[in-house]
Amino acid sequence: MDSELIKIIEQNLAVIKDFLLFQNIPPRDVVNILANFQKCEHSEGDIFFNEGEDSHSMHIVLKGTVNIINKNKRICALESPSLIGEMGLFTGMPRNATAVAAEDDTLSLRITSAELNGLLDKDPQLLSKIYRNIILCLRNKINNDNQQILSLLDEAKKNHREILELKARADGKTLPQEEIADGSGTGTVPVVERLMGNKRKFIRVIISQPSFCYAKVDDHKLNIKDISTGGVCVDLTDLPREIRAGFTEGRAVAGKIFLKYQGIFQFTGEVINLFPNLCGIEFRNMAPPFKKAIEKMVDTFQRLGQIV
Repeated sequence: MDSELIKIIEQNLAVIKDFLLFQNIPPRDVVNILANFQKCEHSEGDIFFNEGEDSHSMHIVLKGTVNIINKNKRICALESPSLIGEMGLFTGMPRNATAVAAEDDTLSLRITSAELNGLLDKDPQLLSKIYRNIILCLRNKINNDNQQILSLLDEAKKNHREILELKARADGKTLPQEEIADGSGTGTVPVVERLMGNKRKFIRVIISQPSFCYAKVDDHKLNIKDISTGGVCVDLTDLPREIRAGFTEGRAVAGKIFLKYQGIFQFTGEVINLFPNLCGIEFRNMAPPFKKAIEKMVDTFQRLGQIV
């Protein structure tokens, strides 16, 4: 292995192994996979791949920002660390967008489908783990896309209402309040209204490793299953039975949350959902630094593909 590549892997292994693609894969196996990657340096404007072309590679972007462009319009900017091209690599579908380096000194690791397939064919167990993680990536990307669609529908609905109000004002009329059927009468709730009724208020990220994030309540450690700026879902399995029984609907709780790379934060909340060995806690009176820390974690985990 190239000595420079070894240095890059050593410096970034802690970040790379956090990608959902490499979850539950031993660090040694992750290193063996990364040894087949090629270091790539990019200047502003360099193209990783073009929309519509065949998918032959994926990149782990370790430094810099990448613009994602669809039909000549920038969809988003992905900051490092991020993984790009993995869906096309594993599904064989043509690229659905163009990826362009947004700044000089952008650094990525690149592997082709032929190199990756050659490696995985030698290790069926590793292959099954990678494909399991790819399925999780696809699920999370679909969930994230659905959330964006609902947000766009919400915006479109508001714009439509504003247009109708302007037209009514121009005609000297007052636009009546919208009446939405509640299902009790003969009317039918429009599709958009039904979709909007299902809109999530917060984007949650799944916590796949306890080292990412955990909580302490009354000095008892609780593994967090997922988190958002709205609250957390915690695992009660390891608590003593009498302590677990105390987590009842509506109970006020207070404790600390430990966020990897972010710090330790005090929190208060209320138990809102109870499941077998799981408990939902809704945050109350969040301090701005705590909210910013969670937003940063959500942004980071979104790039890692862990949106729920």
